[in-house]
Amino acid sequence: EEDRERARDSLALNVRNFGLAFTVLGADGEWVSKGCLARLVGQIKIIKEWERTAEGKLKTFVHLHNGFDAWRQDSSALLEIMSTLQEAGADALVVVDSGGIGTPWEISAMAKEMLQRKRTQEHGTWLGVSCSDNLELAAASALYAAKEGMELVTGTVNGLDGTTDLTTVIPVLQLKMKLELVEGQALRTLTRLSRTVNEQMNLPHRSNQPFVGNSAFAHKGGIHVAAVLKNEDSYQHIDPTLVGNQRRVLISELSGRGNIMSKVEEFGMLGQQGGALKSGERQGKDEDWKQRSGEILKSVKELERKGYTFEGAEASVDLMIRRSLPEYRPAFTVVEYQVYNYDIEPTTERIRRWRSGAAGDYFSKERKTARCKAVVAVRVDQSVQCIRREDNCEVFDEEERDVILEVSPGNGPVDALAKALNRALLPSFPSLASVELCDYKVRILDADKATSANVRVMIEFQLTGHEAQTATRTLKRKTDDTSDNEESSFPKRITWTTVSAGPNIISASFAALVDGYEYHLAEHLPKMES
Repeated sequence: EEDRERARDSLALNVRNFGLAFTVLGADGEWVSKGCLARLVGQIKIIKEWERTAEGKLKTFVHLHNGFDAWRQDSSALLEIMSTLQEAGADALVVVDSGGIGTPWEISAMAKEMLQRKRTQEHGTWLGVSCSDNLELAAASALYAAKEGMELVTGTVNGLDGTTDLTTVIPVLQLKMKLELVEGQALRTLTRLSRTVNEQMNLPHRSNQPFVGNSAFAHKGGIHVAAVLKNEDSYQHIDPTLVGNQRRVLISELSGRGNIMSKVEEFGMLGQQGGALKSGERQGKDEDWKQRSGEILKSVKELERKGYTFEGAEASVDLMIRRSLPEYRPAFTVVEYQVYNYDIEPTTERIRRWRSGAAGDYFSKERKTARCKAVVAVRVDQSVQCIRREDNCEVFDEEERDVILEVSPGNGPVDALAKALNRALLPSFPSLASVELCDYKVRILDADKATSANVRVMIEFQLTGHEAQTATRTLKRKTDDTSDNEESSFPKRITWTTVSAGPNIISASFAALVDGYEYHLAEHLPKMES
């Protein structure tokens, strides 16, 4: 009666697909009791009874947990249980490799045996597998099962629950095995879907995912890139746009001029003054860009010897190329900056909290509280300001009205510098209010030098809110070919990363911070104003 009530409540909610979980083999190696099996059969029959009165067909999906272990132990016993469930009316039976111990060839053998039994019984129940990814073989096992003829493969987007990663399996089934799984242009939203799920789960994107990862279609070596530029199929197994991804050319010490020219074309700079090509000419024949690309490549290799890495910092590469143009003018320049660290006497209340243990084990009255303050002076290029700056900011003197000086406290030196720089630029560039710092990484490059070691700083920025949507609509580089209606179902998120390195962590951090703001004003601001 309890099962009938649950079925009735589900139908009231317009549920049409019922998932039933059933453990075939216990952790102690004992098979399921006949009573438990009988109850499951009863549940399936109740759903089928309600199907007669419901509008439309009701489907029951039964997941047989520890099913692979049961098959290993006694395949005939498992097949008998599956036959009982098929006769009860189950629409689909999914054998679960709960422990993730099955290899692709074992899963293939299991699928072959089950499908052979299905053909002899001539029933219409779908058969499927669900593989855990403990051996990192779940995708391969699922594909082996599908190749044998299994109708169902279960998993999750990005393999978030430790099962099969559907962002790998779906493209292989559709593009490699020619099975029609999704309709129309839906496959082109796969990369965006993957990243949206990660953002909702507050998880980083895995760059090594084979179809939707940032490095899935990345090219680094100079000879490698030269070949791809001539023939994309030489080092790419599919067109990246089929899954909503894009080709990426990385800049590193292994790069050649082709890497730089590819970036110039990707960033849309070939048509700029001083670098435009004549109609019909190949970009490699442009002498100005040949010279510039050589100089940029030389700078890249020199900087990488100092600790820079540009593989994950394409905004820094963009700025390096822009700065090679004789007509390029940054939206602002930093005149000077200073950071002050000082201690203040603790308040009476803080001393009381220390002594009571509420603020750590600090019982000394002499313990002081650290504070930090930053001063930043910038000169704004009046020709690129998006609004007229109000005269409410401090300036040096009447002869330098375009130099703005701001002071801000912060939670440490880098935070104080970020806040002071933001306050100095916001009156002239209000769009910076939508720029957020979403990641800050510091890596010690030569730990053997102890406190004199060099550090590498990488800062990731993101554009949010209305400005992100406006910039997205006009960005030249899109990650897929979906229509505006298809794109609108996903949140807009534009990110970019800058890099700097050196022995001074504060200077390196501030340089990466300044580059991040300069990139936004050079790349996104013109698109939002257009």
